[in-house]
Amino acid sequence: MLLITANRNDITTISTPCGDLISVAIKGYRNNQFVVGIDAPEEYMILRSGLRKRIINQMKDTPIFIVSSALHCRWAIAARDEALAIAYYRQQYPHSIEVETERVEHPSENYWFERMVNAWPTDVDIPVGVRLLL
Repeated sequence: MLLITANRNDITTISTPCGDLISVAIKGYRNNQFVVGIDAPEEYMILRSGLRKRIINQMKDTPIFIVSSALHCRWAIAARDEALAIAYYRQQYPHSIEVETERVEHPSENYWFERMVNAWPTDVDIPVGVRLLL
């Protein structure tokens, strides 16, 4: 972790590996709390730790399915049931046939779990999915 000192309205810029810029500024201090401004591309989700924990707890209570077909990528999909997971997959691949599903017993032990946490919407109902690389 990089620690820096900053004055009010100082801006620190972070350059991501893909060239996106994220700016962080100390905007003020009130009621024993710092006010921090973060400017990032809209596809980045910025979560305070409390909200992130709430999302992870919500994910623990939601079934996650691996859904695949012979001609298309595999997805990890969080949905209330298998039928919704298949429906979400078919939205991505309308012409998929012979769709297979498998319920994941311990999602947090999988390499894609962090991506699922980052993709989890804070204001939209499930299903939610991430395409798997393997």
